[in-house]
Amino acid sequence: MAQYIRRRRKIINVATQSQIFVETFAQVLIFFILTTFITYLRPFTGIFSSHSALEHETAFETFLSMNLSKWPLFVVIVSFLVILNILFSHRIAGPIYKIKMVINAYKAKDFRPRMTLRKTDYFKGIIPVINDMRNSLSHDIESLKIETMRAQTLLQQGAEQKRLKKSLDSIAEILEQYQLQSQDTMPSFSREQLAKASFRQTQRPDDEAQDLDDSEEPDELKGEKSN
Repeated sequence: MAQYIRRRRKIINVATQSQIFVETFAQVLIFFILTTFITYLRPFTGIFSSHSALEHETAFETFLSMNLSKWPLFVVIVSFLVILNILFSHRIAGPIYKIKMVINAYKAKDFRPRMTLRKTDYFKGIIPVINDMRNSLSHDIESLKIETMRAQTLLQQGAEQKRLKKSLDSIAEILEQYQLQSQDTMPSFSREQLAKASFRQTQRPDDEAQDLDDSEEPDELKGEKSN
C-alpha cells in the first residue's frame, strides 16, 4: 500500500518554486527598467513630457545616485519578495505535489486517498475530476471482484454453462468500457471465447480422467477396439 503523506511544508519542489521566483523577479526587473527608460530617457521624454530632455537626464542621475546608496533597503525588499514568492508558488507547487502523491497511490493499487486541496490553492477544478475517476475505478474493481468470486463459486459447484456465461458476460461488460492504448498489441478475447474456455474447466473430472486413460492406452489395444 502506498503511504499517504499530508502536505505541510511551504517549499515543496525547489526546482519549480525557484523557477517561478526567477521568472517573477525577471518580469519585475524588466518592468522597472522599461519604466525608467520610458520616464527619464530620450526619445520618450520629448514626446510625453513638457520638460526638456536635459531636465529628465539630470533627474535620472540624481534618482540613480540617491537610490544606489540605499542598497540595504533593496536587500530587504528582495528578501520580502522571496517570502511572498514562496507563499505564492506554494499555491501552485503544492497542488502539483498533491496530484502526484494521489496518482502514485492509485498506481500502487491504493484507492483510499481522495484528492483534496487547501482553501488558498490553485487548480481546484481538478478535484472532482480525480475523485470521479477514483470512484469509477473503485466501483468497477469492486464489481470485478464480486463477479470473479461468483464465477469461481460456479466453477467449484460445477454450474451449468448458461449461469457461468452470464457471470462472464458481466465481467466482459465492465472490461469493454476501457479503451487501452496497448489494445493492438494484446490479444483480444470475445465473450464466446471466454465462455468456451470456462466450459472446458467445468468438464467433469471423470470425463477428463476417461480422456486421459484413452490417451495412455497402447496402440495395440486401440487397434483391437477399433476391430
